[in-house]
Amino acid sequence: MKIKPVILCGGSGTRLWPISRSDLPKQFIDFKENKKSNTLFKQAIYRASQVSEDTPLIVASKDFRFLISGQLEDLAVNARVFLEPVARNTAPSLAMAALSLLQEGENDPVMAVFPSDQSIDDSELQRVVECAYPECEKGSIVLVGIAPQYPEIGYGYIKIASTDAITSVESFCEKPDEKTAQAYLSSGLYLWNSGIFLLKASTWLNALKSCR
Repeated sequence: MKIKPVILCGGSGTRLWPISRSDLPKQFIDFKENKKSNTLFKQAIYRASQVSEDTPLIVASKDFRFLISGQLEDLAVNARVFLEPVARNTAPSLAMAALSLLQEGENDPVMAVFPSDQSIDDSELQRVVECAYPECEKGSIVLVGIAPQYPEIGYGYIKIASTDAITSVESFCEKPDEKTAQAYLSSGLYLWNSGIFLLKASTWLNALKSCR
């Protein structure tokens, strides 16, 4: 599998305020675990290494450049880092990554895209990526969902067509109220949005053209 890991490193740190702040958002906070995983950003780097030995590509705010370089140095990891002068969220960040990969002769790899600010059980990640890869090669965008354990109102929910390992996405709901979240949980046809997705670089650029 030809996979290029991409780590999106935005976020203003509002969810864990005041521990997490605009100058030190939650992905860079030292949670006093072992040095290789004491921050969520380092966990994202490790997660990327599980699916590819290739150098990760990181897209981040220019305000985080020293935090990123310091934590990459802690891990002795090389990475390509693109710094944004102004935050523009996921779509432009991913477009930057896709354009860079194609322009530099990466032969249209499948991008495995990871947020830098999450803590999840990724023990099945390699199996999930292997399952998703053939669909990405066909031009699909594959979202990775997590079976919900309770009616959480702080997450996005993906409605799926079936409970098969690979299935179509029917709709998406961002942060429903508790009653709606409970209905989603009971239906068995909704997944928490993990924020991890896989797709070819060209697939993303073509998707952007369709939204003009």
